[in-house]
Amino acid sequence: MALVRTNEGKRYMDVLRDDMGQLLDRWQQKRKAAARDAHERLVFGTAALAFVAVLVGCLMIYTLHIQRRAFAKVHAWSAALDREAAHDPLTGLPNRRRLLSAIDALNAQLLFDPQRRIALLFLDIDGFKSVNDTLGHSAGDALLRRLADALREATRQSDVLARVGGASSFCSRRIAATTRSCENSRSG
Repeated sequence: MALVRTNEGKRYMDVLRDDMGQLLDRWQQKRKAAARDAHERLVFGTAALAFVAVLVGCLMIYTLHIQRRAFAKVHAWSAALDREAAHDPLTGLPNRRRLLSAIDALNAQLLFDPQRRIALLFLDIDGFKSVNDTLGHSAGDALLRRLADALREATRQSDVLARVGGASSFCSRRIAATTRSCENSRSG
């Protein structure tokens, strides 16, 4: 009772309220600062992740572009090597390898259509060595190129014309099985 009369309890409660109010204010300020800091970190982290994502995306696009160019070059080189491996460099005609694969393909077609026939024509230039010996290899090469051009003009699109080596060439024709077309093919 002595505290009630002296208002000491009231002062004690007021001091306690003031201390609690100050504590609450400090806690709210710290909470606001922590929330602000967390928000800033979140925004910064999101921006950093977005930047990294854009950078990775750009790197992936660049890598795909470089890879596509590299594959295109590899494909072009591969096609050029395949062409060189299957064609005679002097005349541009398919070589023995290409001829044999074409004959295999024609032979496989015969399994499905036994009425078809294949004709092979072998050409050899007699005395070609003397052309090289007397006129030189450049003249012999020119002769082979002209002969290849003439044979290209004389053959059909469906015919296979190839240079086997030296002064030899092959021509294969797909022919129908009738005797009449075989006779026409022999005379033509």
